[in-house]
Amino acid sequence: MTTLQPSSTRGFLFADLRGYTRFVESHGDDAAAALLKSYRALMRDVIARFGAAEIKTEGDSFYIVFPSASSAIEGGLAIIAAAMEATARIPGQPIHVGVGVHAGETTDGGEGPVGLAVNIAARVCAQARPGELLVTDTVRSLTRTRMPVRFVPRGSPRLKGIAEPIALFAVAPVSAEPVTGPPARIRRASMAIGAVLLAGIGAVAILLAASRSPTKPSSPIAAAPCASFAAGATPPTIADVPAYRADLSRTSVYPGPGPECEPTVVWQRQLGAVANFVPIVVSGQVVVGDQKGLHAYDARTGLLRWDVAGSGGFGESALADHDVVFAADLGGTLHAIDARTGSERWKIPLPNTGIRPTLSSGLVWVGSADGHAYGLDPATGSKRWQWDGPGGRQVTVDVVNDEAAYVVSGGTIYAIRLVDKAELWHHDTGGQSVTGLVMDGDTIYVAARPAEGAGTNGALFALDRKTGKNRWRPFAIASGKQITPGPIRGGILYVTADGDGVYALRDKGTEYQIVWHNPQIAFSWRPASLAGNTLYVQQNESVLVALRADNGQLLWTTRDPVHGNEAPVVTGGLVFQVDDESNVLRAWAEPPLAAMLGPSTRPSSSPSISPAPNPFAVTATFPWFETGIHVPAAMEVGPDGMLYVLHAKADYTDPKVTILDPRAGRPVQSWGQFGSGRGQFDLTGSSENGPGGCIAVGPTGLVYVGERANNRIEVFTRDGRLVRQIGVGQLGLVLSCHLGPDGSLYVSDDDTSVLTKFSPSGKLVWRRLVDPAHPGLAFQVHGFAIQRDGKILGFTDGTGHALILDPSNGRIIDSWGDQGSVPGQLGASGEPSLDASSTRKGASSEASTKIRLQTLARTSRCQASNSMAKSSGRRRSSRRTASATPSDLTV
Repeated sequence: MTTLQPSSTRGFLFADLRGYTRFVESHGDDAAAALLKSYRALMRDVIARFGAAEIKTEGDSFYIVFPSASSAIEGGLAIIAAAMEATARIPGQPIHVGVGVHAGETTDGGEGPVGLAVNIAARVCAQARPGELLVTDTVRSLTRTRMPVRFVPRGSPRLKGIAEPIALFAVAPVSAEPVTGPPARIRRASMAIGAVLLAGIGAVAILLAASRSPTKPSSPIAAAPCASFAAGATPPTIADVPAYRADLSRTSVYPGPGPECEPTVVWQRQLGAVANFVPIVVSGQVVVGDQKGLHAYDARTGLLRWDVAGSGGFGESALADHDVVFAADLGGTLHAIDARTGSERWKIPLPNTGIRPTLSSGLVWVGSADGHAYGLDPATGSKRWQWDGPGGRQVTVDVVNDEAAYVVSGGTIYAIRLVDKAELWHHDTGGQSVTGLVMDGDTIYVAARPAEGAGTNGALFALDRKTGKNRWRPFAIASGKQITPGPIRGGILYVTADGDGVYALRDKGTEYQIVWHNPQIAFSWRPASLAGNTLYVQQNESVLVALRADNGQLLWTTRDPVHGNEAPVVTGGLVFQVDDESNVLRAWAEPPLAAMLGPSTRPSSSPSISPAPNPFAVTATFPWFETGIHVPAAMEVGPDGMLYVLHAKADYTDPKVTILDPRAGRPVQSWGQFGSGRGQFDLTGSSENGPGGCIAVGPTGLVYVGERANNRIEVFTRDGRLVRQIGVGQLGLVLSCHLGPDGSLYVSDDDTSVLTKFSPSGKLVWRRLVDPAHPGLAFQVHGFAIQRDGKILGFTDGTGHALILDPSNGRIIDSWGDQGSVPGQLGASGEPSLDASSTRKGASSEASTKIRLQTLARTSRCQASNSMAKSSGRRRSSRRTASATPSDLTV
């Protein structure tokens, strides 16, 4: 084993030979042994060339440690290049390698480094496509200014066993296209996708259920011209999509057409919280629900047509029939709403909790939370049919035909005859619940859904509609993760597999045949959507992808960081997509069609920033879903010109520090998690003001984070590594913090009305509440600033005074101002900002950096412009009001 030189940060590389298991099955043991020998020789040559250490090798999996993050990237690229060269030289021995790299500090476990950094590297490798080098944002940050490579965003998936999503990037030399897979001539070789168990780290799914060798997706179309819709042509008709999964049989076959080349956003609308709703389309409107209610938007322009309130909002999806929308609110009431006006026709209370309805045999069918299924008169809402199922368990009515209702409860499907409510059959899938239920003729396709985070019994079944008998042996992947049946057309069923891509399966009656398999779509458990010959796949909390339905060829992906999370809806040349993480409804179209539709305010992929003579003029606005900021608590421009934002969700969860490039509005880095432990954040504030805390950035790049609820300051490196804690047991509810020219830290408490100074090393210097020389100016400093000469400018609470304080002892040097609202007077409280020349009372303080956060809901939360008209008194308000709506970044 090569001995590594000491290093504070090492590069951890994992590599897997993709498709090895299937190669063994199709070529035999001798050929497989020769392939493995060639692969290991290739890997060990790279290890030797880069002075790395081979820590562990098991089967076709390597765990390698490099002296640095940059050398790990160089080694990873060398592995990819050597594998491609070897495959081109001997096509009969295809070496398709997926490589993952992370960097960090670890503990020596006797047999090599161990720790979280190693585990993350292994999980990243599991995400890598064949022929792809995938790295974390940590690696990118450490190397991006030192290496001639490009980092292509690959989303922020949740890695197994890792609490927070991690941003991943594919690495490619600057002169090359991103490495997304083997070149076309290699893809034409027989390639199967699998993986190998890596002891102690986890497993990547290997296909268990292949009955025939599938064809492989051909190489993706590069820069496909957008010519489907000619400029000036009549836009396609917006056909109705009346139900969840397109129609009442849940086939996920949409009327289309949809984009066939990379689309752009036509319009988008901010929704309320809990927007986990798959839209429907009726009468030219997109209907979607959230915690606030049910909303209808013009499908082409995004203009709001109507709103309907419901108890707790609306979840899952809705149903439309003859210009009536049926939807269940989360409080248990089913509503019938006029689709043209939004007026309510009727409503009926049911223990329903948002379960989506369906329609058949002249009735509206809906399940309940207490084990009942109902058939309701669509004109009045009166109950016409009722089945009493498993008591106390939620049931959904997924599909109904003229003979039976097919009801799901947990992981079991029940066929209930309509005429007498007798059970015809039931089938227990063995899952916690089911995905699917898709009906095509006399076949019901359904999959067992494993228990969240732990289940390994995901499998797909093809059931005889009349008997409930399974016609296939179950289709599964080795990990046992979730499989979701999606579109069915012409005997071809398209399924998505959690961590194992997309499959096209031909139903051959008593068995299935894999037509093609595209492993590039790494994580999607939403059903795909089919329109024409295009398959639309929404990756989990990531980009939208389009494939050719006949061969699985990748057509396009939308661009990071615009993500989605629910099944796409395709009609009229548009794709409608809901992101239930960001709570956004979005419409996509090819650029020529997008130019004809929608408002003129759709987001730009590269906003331009033009100079503005007015120091308070808005020069650019970046949509909040691109910045990743939720509700901001504080922000500061660092010495590197980046914007450092401390923020959390409206319910105070998911607190983070996000570093943004203010020129492009894009996140550079983000880290943090909720809690009271070391390195964790708690920004819990009052219900009126939202998340509370402060942030300051030192000249060396150290980031000081003040937490309102944890009563402390924590100091981090730029990449989120905790350096030390300050003020533990000495501070109250932290409100504001700033660094002085000498590195001293000043902190104001919201609850104790105290201003505190700490030395650069974090030791308490002084605490000041009342200056004995000025008893009438007792102050609660809501906000303050540090002048260039080190003096402190702060505002009193309620008296309308500005104070100049001596940094050596906190005593008042000078004061000015009166409370009031006329020019020259001050409000009850506020927070000043100073430019570099502001060193004394009366000096001009128009800010050289002008940044504020503006909510989509047009509230004034955290409109904290780093600006003050003059330090003699006139300034802009920086009050905050609580809101659940995340914020756009305005510069």
